[in-house]
Amino acid sequence: MKIDRYGLYGMADFPKSEYEGRIKRAQKAMHERRIDGLLITSEENVYYFSGYRTTAGFIKDYAPCVIILPAQGSPRSILSIAMRGNAEAMSSVSDVCYLGWEGLERLTDLRFSTGFVETIIKEIEPEGLGSQTIGVELNQSMRMGVSAKDFESIKSALSKATFVDAGPLIWELRMVKSSLEVQHLKRACDMACKGFQIGFKSLREGMSEREFARAVYIGMLDAGCEDNPVKMTLNTRAGLDRYAWCEARPSERIIKKGDIVILDNGGMLYRGYWADIARFACVGEPSKNQKELCDIAREAQEVGIDNLRPGVPVSQVYAKVMDFIKKSGYERYQMYEDAGHGIGLDIHEPPHFNYRSDVILRPGMVVTMEPTIYDIPVIKGILEGSINPAEGLFFLEDEVLITDSKPEILSPLDRSMHIVST
Repeated sequence: MKIDRYGLYGMADFPKSEYEGRIKRAQKAMHERRIDGLLITSEENVYYFSGYRTTAGFIKDYAPCVIILPAQGSPRSILSIAMRGNAEAMSSVSDVCYLGWEGLERLTDLRFSTGFVETIIKEIEPEGLGSQTIGVELNQSMRMGVSAKDFESIKSALSKATFVDAGPLIWELRMVKSSLEVQHLKRACDMACKGFQIGFKSLREGMSEREFARAVYIGMLDAGCEDNPVKMTLNTRAGLDRYAWCEARPSERIIKKGDIVILDNGGMLYRGYWADIARFACVGEPSKNQKELCDIAREAQEVGIDNLRPGVPVSQVYAKVMDFIKKSGYERYQMYEDAGHGIGLDIHEPPHFNYRSDVILRPGMVVTMEPTIYDIPVIKGILEGSINPAEGLFFLEDEVLITDSKPEILSPLDRSMHIVST
């Protein structure tokens, strides 16, 4: 007798109805785009459509979980028999092919079964997909969860099938969050904010960036962040020899008087969902230039947030922000990167706030807004690899929910510059 373990010990992140709704919307989009089935392999997309989050995704000798989703009918997943307990407690997909299980007398490799590719092919053929159009994760913003060699073997064996990029279809679904997803993102933001508060309270002249980051991490853990495993990432840097480093992990550099200390990101803090916020501090009293650059960065972000309304093109929000910066006399203080991005199961998701985007904002989207103002010598340092006398770079980042009316900020954290007494 099969035991229903779904949700056992709180392992399920959502009710089954959440995933059933996602499957139905995906199948509707597949019909509209004339895609007969999806081969879903990335950890984020497997989780999105099933609820299964591997505890061993970083261990490459385990077979990844793969989902075959036909345009009609029910999905089926393929994964190692060793992961059965996790899958039954977490995954809403009840039709599962377990690799390595051929009966008690014929137990094979429990990890990366030699029949992994063959099983995928065998499961695709009965659905009639072997000679039809199959959507796979070929999008620039996605990464397949199977190796290039395995994917080539699948394509070779299914030579009559047509493989197309399913990225646009999947992002169209994932960009708009359900109310339950928004709750998870709010929880993640709250944990990140508490970690930031603890970190800034501990910040002092003479500590290293890593000591500072450690205080933030501990604050997040104490606030209740959880994942399998916990993934926390901080873009932390301070001082003129570090301002030009992008997405910099914390180092042993000692924080000094006059430094602008940048704290960005957060991590995958709650049930697979990310937090991404940014604040900065000054060690000692900031200079006049630092105050001015801080004020422009904050005002530019406010312009962006004020324009986050349903029906507004993302490119228009970006243009409004850039126009404000230009009219304020700070056009040269720009690197013209994105002014924000979507967030959810990935820390950076569509839509991306730049002039190229054709996305229209809709209620349920959760995005960040983070226009950056650079002291000009920092730009020179980035482009030339040099270290120049500079007073910092300045940006605030907040997560924002697009609603039917005005935007809702999900990261309630003081947005003023934190000043460290020396």
